[in-house]
Amino acid sequence: MRASMQTFLAEAGEACCYAIAIADIAEEITGKSFDIVKTFIDAVEKGFIYYNWKDPSDANNFFVSKPSEYLSWLTGQKWVIEKDAANYVPRQGEFIINRWEYSVVKTGTTITYGHFRRPNKDSLFFSNCVSKGTVVSTRVCRRAA
Repeated sequence: MRASMQTFLAEAGEACCYAIAIADIAEEITGKSFDIVKTFIDAVEKGFIYYNWKDPSDANNFFVSKPSEYLSWLTGQKWVIEKDAANYVPRQGEFIINRWEYSVVKTGTTITYGHFRRPNKDSLFFSNCVSKGTVVSTRVCRRAA
């Protein structure tokens, strides 16, 4: 087992919502179930997901740096993921992931929290971003032409 795996999993629990939503779409497309921990480690090694093994407090950990490539790799098919408006309505054959945000003011500073989730399917049991926030954008997944 890799050193610092518990830290990796703790970080995943905090920040992997976009990566999970994309993997969930891949499972729907392929009918396969993915070992999500192995998938994340492989995706980090391939450069689809950023993770700094030397710094667990790196604010960019679990940033999906290549979402289209990540989905294409998981499905074995060419896909494109693009950012669109919050109110985007998917067309036939498209999948969407919504970006939710919730802001609070703490000691005079506004802090904005974000969360990605599929419509009617959340990787979190409870999310303040969803219960108190709003959808600010949509990621649209469509087959590449």
